[in-house]
Amino acid sequence: MKKLVLLAVVLTCLLLISAPEASACFNVKYVHQGVTTVPVMDFTIVLVGERAPINFYMDSTGYRFTGFSYWFDDGNTYLKWINPVDPTGLPVDPAIGIPYCTWMYIGWELGEPPAPVIQAYWTDPVGNPIYPDGWVKEMWHEVYPWPDPWLWIYYTIDFELAAIDSVYYKVFYDNLPLNQMTWHNPDLWPPWDQMTALYTGGSYPLVYGDSIGWALPGIEPGYHVVFAYRGFCNNIFWDFGQHLIEQEGGPVYDLWETPENGNTFFEFGCDIQPTIPALPADFFGPGSDPFEGQVACVGEPLETDPPGVLGSTNTIVERETADLPECPSTDSVETQIIELSLVSIAPITVSFLGGSYFEEWDVYVCLSDRTPPPGYTIFNRDCQQGGTFFSEIAIYPRFIFNKVTNPEDEVIFDFGDQGLPPVNYNTPFNGYWLFEDPGFGTAVAIGGELVSHCRGIPDRPIGRSGVDLIPGLQASPCNDCETPPSTHNMPFTSFAELDGCAQQDAVVPRFSATIGRCCYNNNQDCADMTEAACLDLDGNWDAESNCIDNPCPTVGRCCYNLNQLCDDMTEAACLDLFGNWDEHLNCIDNPCPTVGRCCYNENQNCVDTSEVACRELFGNWDEHLNCIDDPCATGGCDYAVGDVNSSGGYNGLDITYGVAFFKGGADPLCPYCPPCESFHYCGDVNASCNYNGLDITYGVNYFKGGPGPMPCEDCPPAG
Repeated sequence: MKKLVLLAVVLTCLLLISAPEASACFNVKYVHQGVTTVPVMDFTIVLVGERAPINFYMDSTGYRFTGFSYWFDDGNTYLKWINPVDPTGLPVDPAIGIPYCTWMYIGWELGEPPAPVIQAYWTDPVGNPIYPDGWVKEMWHEVYPWPDPWLWIYYTIDFELAAIDSVYYKVFYDNLPLNQMTWHNPDLWPPWDQMTALYTGGSYPLVYGDSIGWALPGIEPGYHVVFAYRGFCNNIFWDFGQHLIEQEGGPVYDLWETPENGNTFFEFGCDIQPTIPALPADFFGPGSDPFEGQVACVGEPLETDPPGVLGSTNTIVERETADLPECPSTDSVETQIIELSLVSIAPITVSFLGGSYFEEWDVYVCLSDRTPPPGYTIFNRDCQQGGTFFSEIAIYPRFIFNKVTNPEDEVIFDFGDQGLPPVNYNTPFNGYWLFEDPGFGTAVAIGGELVSHCRGIPDRPIGRSGVDLIPGLQASPCNDCETPPSTHNMPFTSFAELDGCAQQDAVVPRFSATIGRCCYNNNQDCADMTEAACLDLDGNWDAESNCIDNPCPTVGRCCYNLNQLCDDMTEAACLDLFGNWDEHLNCIDNPCPTVGRCCYNENQNCVDTSEVACRELFGNWDEHLNCIDDPCATGGCDYAVGDVNSSGGYNGLDITYGVAFFKGGADPLCPYCPPCESFHYCGDVNASCNYNGLDITYGVNYFKGGPGPMPCEDCPPAG
C-alpha cells in the first residue's frame, strides 16, 4: 500500500500558545502634542507581556529619534527611543527639548490583548519620567467575534495625548504580514481613500477607563480585519491593528493541494478491497473494449467566483472546531472531504473492437453527489503549542472522461450511482498540527465565494471559517506539556493511507506565500518557510532551495582585509573576500590573529601573516609593518654593521654596549635573520663571522680613524 504524504513542517513557535486564541498584529505611530513646561528628550514604550518588536521605522522628515533599543523585564517588553534630531538631522538642544508633533513608529505581534497593550511616557533630558504618577498613554482594543463583530477601543490619556480623529477598517482574505501594515501599502494608505470609515466625527477624548465601540457590518468568520486610527496633528498615532475574526464552534475548512509527483492514481480492474471494477465493454462507445489499468493524477485547482480565490487548492476538508483547552487533552470531531479536484497526468488509451483502433481520453476526478458516511478526526494536544491527529474519512469518487479529439464526448463513472463502497482515507497518529502558523503562510480560512467541482457542475457556497488549529505543521520537540517551544527547526513528513485500489501521495497544506530554504542561527539551523518568517529569524532565505535537497552551507571564521576584519560566513563568501576561512572557529571565541610583515628567504620574499606563521618560515616579523607600504630590504639581513644596541647606526654607544655584554650584560639586539642566528652577527665588524673582544678593539680603532666595519660575508646587511 502506497502512502498519502501530508507535508508537515517543523517550526519555531515564536510565541507561547496556551489556547487556540485569535492573533493580532500592531504597528504604532505615537504623536506627541507637546509639553510646554518641561523639555522632553527621551520616550519609553512598555508593551504588556514579552513581545519582541518585529520592525520599526524612522522617517527622514520631521523631528524624530535616532536611537532605539528594547529589553525584557518583569514579563514586559521595554522600548527606548533616544537621541532626537530636528528636520535637518541636527541633534536637539536638551534645553529646548522635543517640540510639538514628534513621533516614532514600532511594530510587533501579540495574541488577543486581555489588558492594555501599550503604555508610554516621556522623560526629561536626564532620563527621569515627566509623569511619575502615571502614563502619558494607555491604550488597547478588542474585537468581539462573529456573529456580531464589534470593535471596542479602551484608552486613558493625559492632556498631551493625541485624541482619536477617525477610525477605518479593511478586510483581507489572508493574513497581512506586519511589514505590509504601513503607509507604503497602497491598500491601506491613506486610509480615508482605501479603507471603510467606522467613525469620522472628530476628536473623541475619553476619560480614564472609558471606551467606545462600533459594529463591523459584513464581517464573516475567517476575515482578517485591519484597523487604522487617525489622530491629532493630522497623523496616525496608532497606525494599524489586525485581527482574525473567528466563529466559536462553527465549521473549519482546511485547504490542501496535490503536487505533481505522479504518485496519485486509481486502478480499474483491481480486486483489493474496496474494489474498483474494470470499465465495461461499450462504456466509451459502441465497440469499446473493457478498460483495466491505472490512471495517474495530479491536483487541478478548484474553480471559484471570483477566479483564483483558493489559489492552487484542489482538496477541501470540512470539520468541526476542536476543543483542546488543557494540555494534555483529546477531542474527536466530525470530518468530511467536501471538495476534490484531480486530473490525469496523461490521457488514457482505450481500445476498440479487440484492438482494431485506439482513442485517448482525459480523466477528471471529483466527488459524487452521494454523501458518504461521516468521518472523524481525533486531535491530541501533546504539548503547549500543538500535537498529533488521526483521521478516517470516506469519499465516493466521480470519474469524468473526455475524448481528447472531441472534448464534448463525455462519459461518467460515479461510485455513488454504481452503488460501490466508498474509499477511505486513514491517517495514523503521526499527523501533526499547531495552534498558530508563525509565518509559514498556510492558507486555512476560505468562503464567501461559489465553488464549482466536477467540470462546472455548481456546488453549494462555502462559508468562511475560523482557525482553531493548523494540520500539517509540527513543533519540535512536542514531548510533554511542560517543555517550552524549541528554537530548532527541521523538515518533517507525516503519512496517511488511502485504502483499496486508489492511492494518493503528497497532499500538502496550501501555502499563501512562497516557501523556500531558510538558514538561520548562523546557518546551524535550516527550515523551509516563507521569506517573512525567515527574516524574522535574521536568516538567509532562498526561494529555489529546500533543506532536504540543499542543506545550509557550513559557517566558519573568515579573517580578511589583512586579518583586520573577522566575520562568520560560508567558505565561498570568505573566498570572495580573499580571506582565510576555518570551519572549526568563530570570531567570538577565536578572533583573527594579528597580521604583520614577514620577510623570509633571506628577505627575498614578503608576506603579511601572523607571527607564528612567520616563524615557521624562519622569517623576520613586524606587527607594525606590511609588505605594500614597507617592502622587505633585499640582499641580506636588515641591520647596520656593528649596531648591537639596535639604535639604527654604529657609534660609540655600541662599543660601550659590547663591553658591558662581555662583562655579563644584555645580549646584542640583532634582528632575527636566518641563517645568521648562530652568533651575534650584528656585532661582527672585522668580518670574522664571530663576535668577540677583537671586534671591540677593531671598533675602537675605527673611531680613531682606522678601517671601517666589515660584516661577515655570510650575513651581509640588506641593500
